[in-house]
Amino acid sequence: GIYSVSLTVTGPGGEDTAIETDLITVTSPSLPPIVSFVGEPTAGLVPLTVSFTSTILNSIDSVLWSFGDGGSSSDLDPTHTYETVGTYTVSLTGHNQYGTDIATLGSYISVLTPEAVMADFSAAPLLGVAPLTVSFTNGSIGTLDSVRWNFSDGGTSTQLSPFHTFEGPGVYDVTMMVHGPVNSDTSSQEDFIDVYDERPIITSIEDIPNDQGGQVLLRWDPSGWDGPVGTTVTQYALWEDYSGEWISVNTAMANQSDSYAFLASTFGDSTSDGVHWSSFKVIAHTADPGVFYESPVDSGYSVDNVPPQTPGTVLANLGGTGVELEWGEVDENNFMYYNLYRNGEIIAQLVDYVYTDLYTGGQVPHYYRVTAVDDVGNESDPTPETMVNTTDLSWFINIRGIMMGGESDLFNFIGAADEATAGFDESFDIFEPPASPGSFLSVYFPHPDWELELGDLFAQDIRQNIDLSDTMHVWDVDLTANVSDSAVFLFDMVDVPNVPIMIEHLQSGERAYISDSTWFGFNMMQDSVYSFRISIGDTTSPTLALDDNTNGPQILLSDSTHIFSWILDDGNGLDSVYTYFSRDSGETFEMISGWDGHVDTLAWVVPDTTVSYGYVFYVEARDYAGNWVYDMSDHVFAIAGDSLSTFVGSGWNLWGTPMVPYNGQMDENVGDDIDGYWYTYGFTDNGYTFDSTLALGHGYWLGIMENADIDVLGTPLDHPHTAPLTIGWNMVSNPLVLDIVVDSLVYTKDSESKVYADAVTDGWVNTIYGHDSLGYSMSDVLKPWEGYWMSVLDTGITVTYPIHQSVSDGEDRQGRDESSWMISFEATIEGAVDRTAIIGVAADATDGFDAMYDIAKAPNPPGGDFVAMATHHPDWESVLGDR
Repeated sequence: GIYSVSLTVTGPGGEDTAIETDLITVTSPSLPPIVSFVGEPTAGLVPLTVSFTSTILNSIDSVLWSFGDGGSSSDLDPTHTYETVGTYTVSLTGHNQYGTDIATLGSYISVLTPEAVMADFSAAPLLGVAPLTVSFTNGSIGTLDSVRWNFSDGGTSTQLSPFHTFEGPGVYDVTMMVHGPVNSDTSSQEDFIDVYDERPIITSIEDIPNDQGGQVLLRWDPSGWDGPVGTTVTQYALWEDYSGEWISVNTAMANQSDSYAFLASTFGDSTSDGVHWSSFKVIAHTADPGVFYESPVDSGYSVDNVPPQTPGTVLANLGGTGVELEWGEVDENNFMYYNLYRNGEIIAQLVDYVYTDLYTGGQVPHYYRVTAVDDVGNESDPTPETMVNTTDLSWFINIRGIMMGGESDLFNFIGAADEATAGFDESFDIFEPPASPGSFLSVYFPHPDWELELGDLFAQDIRQNIDLSDTMHVWDVDLTANVSDSAVFLFDMVDVPNVPIMIEHLQSGERAYISDSTWFGFNMMQDSVYSFRISIGDTTSPTLALDDNTNGPQILLSDSTHIFSWILDDGNGLDSVYTYFSRDSGETFEMISGWDGHVDTLAWVVPDTTVSYGYVFYVEARDYAGNWVYDMSDHVFAIAGDSLSTFVGSGWNLWGTPMVPYNGQMDENVGDDIDGYWYTYGFTDNGYTFDSTLALGHGYWLGIMENADIDVLGTPLDHPHTAPLTIGWNMVSNPLVLDIVVDSLVYTKDSESKVYADAVTDGWVNTIYGHDSLGYSMSDVLKPWEGYWMSVLDTGITVTYPIHQSVSDGEDRQGRDESSWMISFEATIEGAVDRTAIIGVAADATDGFDAMYDIAKAPNPPGGDFVAMATHHPDWESVLGDR
């Protein structure tokens, strides 16, 4: 619809009203119709007129009925007459602008011939108090030949409309079957007749749980005259039999409840000696004292099911004659005596709260508990256990198992004693008893290796007391039960050494550390054996030392297999070993492999890469107790592949390759990477050569017009490289993919070797120059891909390029004594600098050539502009020239 809205406001100045006409428009929901229908009657003799009623949700524009006999209607609630015998399906179709819905009821209308019968009946009254007489009226239609009634109380009738009396209370079904000339039909009514007892009926007498007896809860159903049929009953009285005399013990007003309950006292409780029955009856009273209804007598019993309080904590002391025990007294009226338990067995029943246990023999620790028992046999919860060590055991662990269903095995001991051995000791080791009848849980220590006549299962297994700092005592423990249930296992430890204690589930390999009062639970399957291992001891870590092949510095070749090895040892055996590698000098690590047991080598497939630095190898080892040790490479590894590249700037470059080329032709290695002009010079016999070959460790002048990236295919070196030197100037390059500290170079002559500084001092070599875009400089480090001038003062000398191990044993050329001084010169032109010219004095220098101090000038570079500053000494006649 369309709605107008008005708003009236009132204030100190008066009131005002605003009206908005046709402000709100509410439209029907955009939903299709939902249709259903009923018809009455749905069965009858021909002709049969049926009235149909439709129910429609949401809006409706039109309906269409189909009556199953060819007839139809567009009325909402039509009437239709069936003229022909048969069974008909009826449908109703509803339609609006949003859709259509159809409701169909199959075989809904049954039209019978005039000779047919259809059963129907009624009755009155439908409820009452027994005995109840009911009049039944036959409402069947058609030609009836015979009728049979069944009243479900054992009674039947063939009368057309009988009377029937229901003698007892109950709810009764009634069925009538009629027979005609052409058919039979049955009509049934379930829970049709409701007959009540005029007496109240006691339904239950129950003991009150968790009380100390003396009362029961009694329930009864009301008299039929208390609500269902009438309200003449006004109250109920509860009577109890006391030695043959009925005594009224309680009353309650009638209030037409479905049931009633009394809390009734009893004159005695049932005990373990026998049942004490209490008899009751309920009487329903009316306003007329002469009219009342009495229930049948029923009986029940009460029980004291509240145990007494738990005694106070047990105090125990190992005295001269035995274990002296005392506990807190129980002060309750119905207390009778105490049960004193030792290791789960009753050793005394007494009314006093002190006791001396004279049994101190054997090698089993004593666990004591006390309970209180009342006069009906209820037993209290036990006191917390108190343990007294009456044994010669140095230390022990009690392994206790309890299942949720109550099965338990609480006293199973492992431990150590000075006099015990690793084998069977009669004084300490105790056999597991045979399994008890019924359901059981068993914890035991198996020893089939002992081959003893009484079996191979033990409840106590004691070993020799030894130092466990670098060794272990190990016990196997089996758990089994003949029922499936959840179980909890607890470890009670006494004087156990301060060493690791570990339990391992042998089937799964799972391990965990345990300590005093540790517990764990799991589900046990019937007749399955669960095997564990308990290991105690070992606080010493394994020892680990890496072999040289596991320490750096080293160069590894891509896709090769490198053997890492190390030395491991542990007094109790290794449990696991793990290896890792780092790509970032030890900042982060990735696992390579992990093994169980003792492993001391690894064949590692080196990753495929071009060139990579900063690899570190890491080894970690653990023993069974969890002690661990680790070590890693003291220097990094480098990994190099067979395809390496470098950037070369335009101009003249002093360079070389750090690998053995697959193809030694310069054009194959350089020409394929440079589109424009390029040229190379080598240096032999103190002169430049047009060099067309590319060799490891050689230096070259490479001139190019544009920047380029040069790649070389070949084999990098994974070991130090030794090369011969000629007297004079040698153009060399770093043969390794790693930097080489100049002070690490080793020179050899006539089987005598010297590091660089000593070779300079002794006049074998003079200096090493590097070159960059500005000119020469003396080099401290040899870089991969770079060439150098190396000056040699003698014949028969070789140089060894080590894998980046620096030394500092030789003397430095500068700062030898305080009386020395020097002046450094720098000569500069556009695009070139000379930074190598130095003059000075030293106390031990001479006027001639001093290998320790005087440095030959490098040959002039080829090509474009350069500047060179030097002193001239043709009088020295040096093989390195006169500059």
